[in-house]
This record gives sequence, structure tokens and C-alpha cells, in this order.
Amino acid sequence: MPRPNKNGLDYFPLDTDIFSDDKLKYIRARFDEKGELIVIKILCEIYRNGYYTEWNEDKSLIFSDSAGKNITANLANDVVHELVKRGFFDKGIFDRFGLLTSGGIQRRYITAIKDRKEVEIVFDYWLIDAPENKKNTTFFVSRAGNEEKRAGNSKNSAGNDTNKSKEKNNNIPPKSPEEKIAEILESGIFEMSENLRTAVTNWIAYKAEKNQNYKPTGLKSLLSEIKNNVKKHGEENVISLINQAMAANYQGIVWDKLQSNQTNYNNGQTQRRRDY
Repeated sequence: MPRPNKNGLDYFPLDTDIFSDDKLKYIRARFDEKGELIVIKILCEIYRNGYYTEWNEDKSLIFSDSAGKNITANLANDVVHELVKRGFFDKGIFDRFGLLTSGGIQRRYITAIKDRKEVEIVFDYWLIDAPENKKNTTFFVSRAGNEEKRAGNSKNSAGNDTNKSKEKNNNIPPKSPEEKIAEILESGIFEMSENLRTAVTNWIAYKAEKNQNYKPTGLKSLLSEIKNNVKKHGEENVISLINQAMAANYQGIVWDKLQSNQTNYNNGQTQRRRDY
């Protein structure tokens, strides 16, 4: 079977307010317009390759040579490390594989290649949910450093090839609770302390043990509920309630208990004031 079509894009979507992002405002404040130019050229490199690009000393030299006479390898490296530090690129993937990518980049990539017949993704570099095969698109999933395994290496029919590819997607190990939370936190929508993050991670693992895994939408809803209740009742009370729900083997978190506890506390305070 011939190799799939190229993974890269000929063009990619660019938000008109990209430089309104605080991460990139800082890049401009520190590196002026040369920092912005580096960001755009790196995004071009990424989408030309697909959804990630390698970054190391050699790559920074080649990049700076093609970026313009005022762009040095040291400057490009400083910008890249600042982008990683501020979450514009995924730090875990960069530290482990020396690659630049992000969940947002991968979501835009999947949208852009929706009409392609065959697409390859590397599971180890993938930050969002593995895409499902579509009517006209088959996804081939491989692991970093492993020989590619593609549907259709045998002489089976195209229908069998598609089934094999689906089996590979189904055999991808599910993301850990830590990975699921990290993916959403990377978007910057939610922020939480280490203690709260531990409690939420434990809750997701607890639900997984009951074969009640959260889908992306459900997980976002959970985190939104947690965020709202932390604001109303405080982080300690929310953590305590989550731990109580697990200890009692509950199916879910009974948020109304926070209001009941607050009401009881207020009534107690009122009674104490009357006693005085």
C-alpha cells in the first residue's frame, strides 16, 4: 500500500487577535517585533510539518539563518523557551521529545485535514483525544521511536484496512487523570492549586475505577463546577467534600452539602452571638 499523503499543510488558520494573547504580549514586550516574527515563522514550520516541529541547537541555527539577518540562534532559542515556559507550546512534549506543539495547534490541524483520505498521528506527541475514523478519512496511529504500523500492509480489502485502523485507535491506552486535567489547564481557562489538583485527579481516577470515565465535555463541566464552588465556599471545603464523596463510595459529588454546611455554620454563629 502506498504511503499516506503528506502530513503538512499548505496554509493554516491564524486568529486575527493572536497578538492579543497575554503570552504573546509578553513576547513583544521582551523581544519586540522580532519575537512576533519568530512566533509566526515557527507556526509555519509546525504546520508545514503537520502539527509539531523539532527544536534543538541545530534547528535553531537553521531557523535563524532563514528567518532574517536580525534573528540570531540565541534570540530564537530565548523566544522558544519563553513560549514553552508560558504554555504557548506544551512543556511536557518539549522536555521529553524536544518538539514544539500544543493542544490548540492539534485541534486546528485536525480541522484542516478533515477531507484527507489518510492521516498519521504519533500517539506520544498527541495532546487531545485520538480522532475517530471518518467516512472519508482513516487515521493511522503509531508510537514514537517504533516502526510505523499501518492498516493495509496485508492484501486485505480496503474495508478490512479500515477496521484494523479502528482497532488500533481503540487499543490506544486511555489518558491518565493527570493528562486529562493538564490538557484542559493548558487552555488557561482553569487554574488550581496543587492540593486541589491532587483531589480532582484522585476523583477522576476513582470514577475510572467504576468504569465511569469522563468525556472531555463532562470533565470541563466538572472543573467549571469545582471552580464556582471554590469561589463560593473556599478551596478547603471543596477538597473535603471530594474526599468525603470518595470515602462514602458516592457516584457523584453532592455540591448541595456545601450550602448546607455553610447554612449550619451561619446558624451556629448567630446562636453564639445570641449567647453573648
